Amino acid sequence: MNRLDIFDRARSGIKTPPEHKEKGNKNLDYILDKLAGSLIRDGSSSLIKVEHSIPKMSVHGSVVLNDADVFNIHLLTVLLQQHSGILSRNFSAGDLLFFDIETTGLSGGAGTNVFLIGLLHITDSDIQIIQYFLNNLSSERLFLELLNNHFSRGAVLVSYNGKGFDYNVIKSRCILNSLPFGELNPLHLDLLFTSRRIWKGMFPDFSLKTVERMALGFDRYRDIPGFRIPEVYFDYLKGRDAAEDLYAVFLHNKNDVLSLLALLIKQLALVKSGLEIRNREKNRYGELFNPASLSDMLIKSNYNDEAKSLLYCHIEDTEALKRLGLLCKKQKHTDDALRFFKLITERTEGLLDYIFACTEIAKLYEHVLRDIECALSYTEKARERLKRSSHFYHEYNNLFEKERVLIEKRLHRLQKKLSSVKHC
Repeated sequence: MNRLDIFDRARSGIKTPPEHKEKGNKNLDYILDKLAGSLIRDGSSSLIKVEHSIPKMSVHGSVVLNDADVFNIHLLTVLLQQHSGILSRNFSAGDLLFFDIETTGLSGGAGTNVFLIGLLHITDSDIQIIQYFLNNLSSERLFLELLNNHFSRGAVLVSYNGKGFDYNVIKSRCILNSLPFGELNPLHLDLLFTSRRIWKGMFPDFSLKTVERMALGFDRYRDIPGFRIPEVYFDYLKGRDAAEDLYAVFLHNKNDVLSLLALLIKQLALVKSGLEIRNREKNRYGELFNPASLSDMLIKSNYNDEAKSLLYCHIEDTEALKRLGLLCKKQKHTDDALRFFKLITERTEGLLDYIFACTEIAKLYEHVLRDIECALSYTEKARERLKRSSHFYHEYNNLFEKERVLIEKRLHRLQKKLSSVKHC
């Protein structure tokens, strides 16, 4: 059909032949039926909503999702750290909003669209998961308005890398669509950061898949690879046969938000166990977290005595000994601090740990006990250890130059102090 024919048809009111109309997506009915979803329409916009009701006694990996005892404000403040003072005294598990998104790319730039979001709420009777699926890109505004209804309720947001990616992508899409988005600075608990602290040095990496396997005992069998998810959505938009793959994307997203809940329960349970340690007895969670890192979190939340009890249980760990010595030093328990730092010098094979312990001992002897000779003795020990290591490993000469300079500076000052005391 040439331009003249089109012009003539337009003038005469003849409609374009049916083959030029947009065809319906042949995957839509399959997805709605398979997931028992519903189609939400608003004018020409539409999207799919899928709801799941999960019994609270369900198990995700090794975690029972009904551990209501851990959802209290005192435990959550340890994870939230700097935001802990914002929590309401009436906080409950129902105030948490778990969310995870699937996008058309991983760059997070203006060209990245959110096409699926999973939202999880805890109710009195069960666990509710709602998934919104962007049926077509022209319906994005309706999609974002529905998300806004959830994010603007003042809930505590819970995500995994949501601060760095998920939340920012949604906010960017809202800005591009001239829509407000929730609060400017919401209370947001990113479990990636707490996982890195609690299990520091224990996992090969901190991807959600690794943390699920090692912390939750949850393996995703036949899960769709993350890199394929954008491709599946584009196939869907183009009307290709993508129904089974898209169903797998929905399941992937559902498992993501369930893992967020299970992971938070696990972390709160570990905090709870750390606060309840008594009589220096190692509890059943002892092998599942980094005691030094967890104690740091407790100390930052002013649980100093509980942190000390936790560290006593892991006194065989060098990092735990370091934290224990520093905590005793802070509390002005000088004899205990000296004992723990000296234990490090006797046990450790690491050069930096040895230098750290000798330096802390020298500081206590110099500034608290006023024993310059002992301070000088431990500074000399640090210098000798560094010299010995440099003799066998020549690369140490440059690698530990900063430590060498500080040791020599301290040594020179202590020698001058001792000399002046003797002359007096």
